[in-house]
Order: sequence, then C-alpha cells, then structure tokens
Amino acid sequence: MPFILQLWLKEVPEYTVVFCRLILLATLVNQLSQGIQVGVQSVGRIGGYQVTVSLLLMLNLPVAYALLWLGFEPQSVLVTAAVVEVVTCVYRMLAGRRLMGLNVQEYFQKVIVSAVVPILVAACISSFTLALLPEGWLRLMLTCTVSVLSIIVLMRYLGLTPYELEKMREVMIKAVTKIHPRFAVVLAGRKF
Repeated sequence: MPFILQLWLKEVPEYTVVFCRLILLATLVNQLSQGIQVGVQSVGRIGGYQVTVSLLLMLNLPVAYALLWLGFEPQSVLVTAAVVEVVTCVYRMLAGRRLMGLNVQEYFQKVIVSAVVPILVAACISSFTLALLPEGWLRLMLTCTVSVLSIIVLMRYLGLTPYELEKMREVMIKAVTKIHPRFAVVLAGRKF
C-alpha cells in the first residue's frame, strides 16, 4: 500500500496508509453480511430491521467525535467503523434468523469461515514476498501474483462447495462460448 500510494499521490499524507487499510477491512466485514440484507428485504418486513441497522451504523459519528475529543489518534475513528461493521454483521445474522429462519451457525460456517479462512491464509502467503523483497515494482507484481493465485487455489479447495464450483463452471463455459464456440468444447470436458 505505501508503494502504490507513493506512485499515485507523490506526497502521501501521514495517516493515509492506515486509513486505506482500515477502510478495506471495514468494507470486507460489511460484505460478509450483505446477502442477509437482500434476504430480509425480500421477506418484506424491513422497517425495524432497517432502523436498527441504520442506528448501528450511525454510531460511528458520535463515537468518532468522542474518541477524537478525548485525544485518540485519527485512525481510532476507522477502527471504530470496523468494529461497528462487525456488530452490524452479527445483528444482520440474528435478524436473519428471526425474520427468515436463517441458520446462524450454518451461515457462519458456510459463508464467513469459508470466505475469511482462504483470505487470511492467502494474506500470510503473500506476506512472505513483502518480507523478502525490498519495496518496488518487483515486490508489487510478485505480491499481486502470489495473492491472486493463492486466493484462487484456496477458494477452490477451502471456500467453494461442489454446487458453487459447478455453477462457476457453467458461467465460464457460457462466457467462453460468447468469445469463441470451440473454446467451450474444451472447457466442457474439464473438471475444475
């Protein structure tokens, strides 16, 4: 992140790197429960749910103000945002159970764990390139390559169910068929 920001901004403000990392973390946590939100909205009983989620997310403002007023570092605001996203994610799961019969334990295992574990393992694998190489283009390219490949492999073996793999295969065949029909024949015989 520091190298990319240096290329982009030339003069990187003091807290920019940590702000970007925390915003990415909060966004990733938010995405873990977005499917529940769509499900709750499809049930149609969203009034109380939306009010509670909105109030939880609006907690960011008074808590951030209080932390800054008490003299905490600026990044504490985004740490709070990430924590609020975790709390909101937990609330969405509990509301999903109440409003549409969501099995929270199954959701946690099949969605959250199967998404988080491959990402954490891939991050650990990618950290080797960060530790071994000096900052620069080579490290950036190698880290991106290692990250993408490790996430693909780990998601294939740790994150996706056989049903999801079959659906991905169907989508890939459909996309490749649009490019050239002969490629689809090759893909149709392959197992992913």
